[in-house]
Amino acid sequence: MVFTLRPGAKFWDGHPVTPADVVYSLDRNTDPKLGGFYGPVFSRVSSIAATGSDQVTIALKQPDYWLEGELASMPCPARCRAVSGSGSRLPGRWRPSPPS
Repeated sequence: MVFTLRPGAKFWDGHPVTPADVVYSLDRNTDPKLGGFYGPVFSRVSSIAATGSDQVTIALKQPDYWLEGELASMPCPARCRAVSGSGSRLPGRWRPSPPS
């Protein structure tokens, strides 16, 4: 499976989304030691790699007709390495809403 990043795709802070960001995020989401809980979704994946300046390739061990749909429904599959939040929810800045 080859995915091409949309030209001009940016994170909330204006930094461009790179294939390395996508690879990092998908790898992180599959590793339970890093809080990932999508390991079973990637059970048929043999590798995830940046294969061009705007492409990410996911190689499969066997056909997997579910993976594309799972990727489309993951919450925030691509996250910045330095910050895993955005806007008012940046670490150290998030304030809970007062009880109603």
